[in-house]
Amino acid sequence: MALNMPGIFPADKDINVGYNWIDIQGGVGYVLFDGYGSDLSTGNDFFLAPSSIATSLAGGSTDGNLLSHTVASGVSGAMAKRGEVDFDASPLQIPQTVDGKMIVRTSTRIEIAGSVGDRTFYIIARFNKWDGSSETQLDSVQSDTFTFTDNINYNITVPITVDKERFKQGEQMRITIEYWSADSTGTHSIIPGHNPLDSTIGFGASGQSRMTVAIPFKINV
Repeated sequence: MALNMPGIFPADKDINVGYNWIDIQGGVGYVLFDGYGSDLSTGNDFFLAPSSIATSLAGGSTDGNLLSHTVASGVSGAMAKRGEVDFDASPLQIPQTVDGKMIVRTSTRIEIAGSVGDRTFYIIARFNKWDGSSETQLDSVQSDTFTFTDNINYNITVPITVDKERFKQGEQMRITIEYWSADSTGTHSIIPGHNPLDSTIGFGASGQSRMTVAIPFKINV
């Protein structure tokens, strides 16, 4: 005899996704991630952790935690890329579409050496797709160019416009930050911060050492 009990075996199951906020007009839900790093025996590993848990993961000291690191030391000369950092999210277990205005906040400490004079600096933030072996560049934006004459901390926030980028199961979202600078009066070092605690470690002031990204995921309604 057939059992007519559709409620026991529903046709599909809703997936609960924890958005930090929802943009109704854009039809997207934003999830906030922190850039973070760790010292491994194989080298430095940089990744994106959900901000809801990132502060619990971060240690309170630099022992075993890459709360900041130097990407370039003693550099000088004409404008050039001095280094970059890739932050990778975990492989997606279900397909997702990223669509809308992604917001990236970076924190950078620059320390000068030599004569006092004008130096310039900017960043490029890139949104990429990583499949474990190859990278596909999707969208990017360049910040304004900043002039500095002494040691300085920069907190730069930039939007990246993303147009319906589809990610398959197993693919990873990657945020790449490029650091560009010029120096004709001396040398300088560039030290990115990626500290979910946003504390003073390595930067000398609180509120100036965090790297975050708000990613807009398309909501199917």
